[in-house]
Amino acid sequence: MSNLKASLPKAIRSQFAPTLRRDGFSGTSRRYWRLVGGQCQVVEVQGSRYGGKFAVNMGIQPMSIPLLSGEPPEPKRMREMDCLFRRRLARQPGDQWWDYEPNQLSMDAAARDACAMYEQVGRAQLDFMAQPTSPLTTVTPEAFAEQTCDFKGFGNTGVLMAWALGHMRKAAGKNAEAQGFARFALEKIGDGPGGSGLKAKLRDLLEGS
Repeated sequence: MSNLKASLPKAIRSQFAPTLRRDGFSGTSRRYWRLVGGQCQVVEVQGSRYGGKFAVNMGIQPMSIPLLSGEPPEPKRMREMDCLFRRRLARQPGDQWWDYEPNQLSMDAAARDACAMYEQVGRAQLDFMAQPTSPLTTVTPEAFAEQTCDFKGFGNTGVLMAWALGHMRKAAGKNAEAQGFARFALEKIGDGPGGSGLKAKLRDLLEGS
């Protein structure tokens, strides 16, 4: 096959996407999404700006809360970078990239290997986070502050995670927990100029409004 016709999106579609579709994902090319357990879950392939390798990013956006921008989540348009809880597909904590040569055979092999990693690791992580017992719905402000809960590597900054969890508790009618997450985030931000855009939103949670 000519190198000019080699395509990473083609490799993802043929070697990775069938498994994602069996797991309920929709999408094309490099981005796939599904609705499960009140969440939009996203699996998205990120190519290196220098070419020759890619990573697989996974994101979770609770549908009960807005995006950080304030807009409601729209699953068909959701990107992994839009999600409030994110991680990279990897067997161990840290960065993982799949290298490939500029030909279809090499790209297909890399996509198959990434798919195998998803089947071995990523699928269970996403499924766990969508369960009713997921820490997204069960972690308390106290346990979150003590960092004793396992989010399976999904996260963000501590302030943004607390903001999201507070909104989730508010949506579930658990105002006391929502206020606890807001207090945690405001303490982390402190009195300086950092995080000023979130302070008003966190104070709204704290006041139960």
